[in-house]
Amino acid sequence: MSKFLEMNNICKYFGGVKALQNVDITMDYGEIRCLVGENGSGKSTLIKMLCLLYKIEPGSIFINGIDINSFDPAEWRKHITILFQ
Repeated sequence: MSKFLEMNNICKYFGGVKALQNVDITMDYGEIRCLVGENGSGKSTLIKMLCLLYKIEPGSIFINGIDINSFDPAEWRKHITILFQ
């Protein structure tokens, strides 16, 4: 069985500013994780990539073994809920 969530080699740049570099995360079914870091550390950027609000390039994100880039972003957001503080 595949992992519930796999995020591999996630990178994000805004102009010349590196927001994320080579982030890898895996989660099994039933796991609870907390994403913690200082302001500006890329937490919101990573979550926005999971929601397809930001383009995933380079890197890949799989949910239940399915590449989320295969979904239409508007359709994908019907299946995921994120609550920001």
